Amino acid sequence: MLVPLIKAVQREGVVATSKHFVCNDQEYNRNSINTIVDERTLREIYLRPFEAAVKQGHSGAFMDAYNQLNGFFCSQSSYLNTLVLAQQWAFDGIRMSDWGGVHDGLQAALAGLDLEMPGGSRALMSSANLYPYFQSGQLTEATIDDKVSRIIGTILRFHFLDRPQLDTSIPQDNPVSAKAGLDSAREGIILLKNDNKLLPIDRTKVKSIAVVGSLANGAPPGEGGSGAVTPIHYTSELAGITQAAGSNVKVDFYNIGNADPTTSTWQYPDSNGVYQSGLEAAYFANQTLSGTPVLTQIYPDLLVNYNSTDRPTVVASIPFSVRWTGRMAVPATGDYLFQIQSDSNIRFIVNGQSLFDNWSATGRNVAANFTTKLSVVAGQPVDVTVEYKGPPARSRGGSSLSLGYASLSAPANIANYDAVVIAAGFDSSTEGEGSDRTYTMPNDQDTVISNVVVANPKTVVVLHGGGGMDIPAMG
Repeated sequence: MLVPLIKAVQREGVVATSKHFVCNDQEYNRNSINTIVDERTLREIYLRPFEAAVKQGHSGAFMDAYNQLNGFFCSQSSYLNTLVLAQQWAFDGIRMSDWGGVHDGLQAALAGLDLEMPGGSRALMSSANLYPYFQSGQLTEATIDDKVSRIIGTILRFHFLDRPQLDTSIPQDNPVSAKAGLDSAREGIILLKNDNKLLPIDRTKVKSIAVVGSLANGAPPGEGGSGAVTPIHYTSELAGITQAAGSNVKVDFYNIGNADPTTSTWQYPDSNGVYQSGLEAAYFANQTLSGTPVLTQIYPDLLVNYNSTDRPTVVASIPFSVRWTGRMAVPATGDYLFQIQSDSNIRFIVNGQSLFDNWSATGRNVAANFTTKLSVVAGQPVDVTVEYKGPPARSRGGSSLSLGYASLSAPANIANYDAVVIAAGFDSSTEGEGSDRTYTMPNDQDTVISNVVVANPKTVVVLHGGGGMDIPAMG
């Protein structure tokens, strides 16, 4: 598929960038893992498609992988960028890094990298960083000229200077694209199991349908990262079932198992010890939670973005820390899912017990996406504390924090429905760049499925994201 795809893209005047070069075969720890491959295996298996991209597809650009290959980061590998690409395959296009993939600007430049993708705090191939090496003679003018000629040569090859890059004849809401997306979705549906012939749903017998799960209501779930796309038009399971069922069928939606911060209710004690709605946030003008808080503020929920107006003025221009405290308002006894997500260091404490702590982590390890299941008894308090290490203003990292909880129990009346449809699987919160997919359902969705199926065997489960999931017995 590679060569025809490259040719089709480049016929439209768009540079096809072949990536990730090479041996990016796992996402876990992709930024530092050292992949060890012998020469014959590398040549006969891993380099072959990239060789076809050059010699048959004439790809305009190559993007190096994050990982190391045999001890060298790919963006700093003269074996890959100079020997293989430039000399042996005669590739004359642009050799670029992935975002944040360069660890040493001089090594990358000398190894053959032409372009470091922008953003982040490093910018290791910037003029400010590389010019001293040019002055000392470690980086020659010929090396720089080669990089410039490759970049300008690609611009000229694709006629970027001869025409505007925006084709206004193609509408953003393109019916051709919409049809292609719909056809792909239809052709991608796989029926795994149909016990008791539940499908197709019999209109003459089914007069009530329960639709369960957050993935059933909203845009189709996608991955996080550069593959994330929000469609202009879409039909959710809930909307599609409601429309198809018509006015003679009752359709109800149950958003269980969705730890949405905006629907999670909390309580905090006021100065008189009386519990009120919300969470209390105590802000400190340091990253150690030490001293007297400079601000105490009440929030209705824990969903903040500190790169927006959520950052209080008193800590707008300095690193800070904040301690959130509150009590879960327990509606009913049962198992509950807690999910906390953060782009900075946090501690998550429930009833005095630490459940998650990455306070001392640095670099890429500060981000957190932690879920846990807790058994809760109505009437018994569940005290929650979240401690957060805030970044400086305008920092790229450490900008957001969220905490939510949700019941995993089946609705009390679920057995009364003639049919149940559950939408489950992966979405951008659990699948994306930088992590491998788990082999079990994320966020305890398997518990929700099991509970619902036990309560009502006439249940159909719609799975988003395909295989690799441990699904219990179901109709």
